[in-house]
Amino acid sequence: MPAWRKFAVAVAPADGRKQIAIVIDDAGIDRKRTARAIRLPGPLTISFLTYADGLKRQTAAAHAAGHELLVHMAMEPTSAAVDPGPNVLRIADDAQAIRDKLSLGLSRFDGYVGINNHMGSRFTANEAGMAVVMEALHERGLMFLDSRTSGGTVGPAEARKFGIPLAERNVFLDNKPTAENLAHQLAELERTAERQGYAVAIGHPRDATLDALEAWLPKAAEKGFELVPISAIAARRMGISVAQGK
Repeated sequence: MPAWRKFAVAVAPADGRKQIAIVIDDAGIDRKRTARAIRLPGPLTISFLTYADGLKRQTAAAHAAGHELLVHMAMEPTSAAVDPGPNVLRIADDAQAIRDKLSLGLSRFDGYVGINNHMGSRFTANEAGMAVVMEALHERGLMFLDSRTSGGTVGPAEARKFGIPLAERNVFLDNKPTAENLAHQLAELERTAERQGYAVAIGHPRDATLDALEAWLPKAAEKGFELVPISAIAARRMGISVAQGK
């Protein structure tokens, strides 16, 4: 069984409700707010930065709370003024350098279903670099969540070439971390799920975001939405029922 299935959080058989996956990325650095995110009702998907400390303990806590795990892999942004952190995948890297950096990032903890990009507006638009990433994910049985930090991303196209389970971000919850904007983005998330049958949101361990989710999550089922981990969205797109093992 590939890792994206082996470490997936189990979901009930589809019951016709619209599915929503909430991903909290940039996790691990701010331990206090990461711990608060872990305490939210799930299943959520929590994506941990590879250069955070205490990752094995933090990810174990997230897993024990019923959340799914991703590796938040730093990739080169368009702006040189923005620092994505250490061990960044860059378009100037050759294939071996990309593989080595991926291996280092993926070795920081275990039990994850795949990766998503941290920043990466430049790297995810690079076909050669993303092909190396997808080949490595294919070898490891992992999925890819495209954070879609750039409209020019080739992530979905490259994932399809290699048969990688794929999900894509539909809504950023906290591009403006205010209560008003979060309410607007959560409403947009609901509209997207109603329109296409599912939706993926990405947020961050910020007080305003966590406040908004604390209020919204308990009401999601009442509104007719099913909260699912990101692997369920990837499986849905592939026509696979994870709950039934098909």
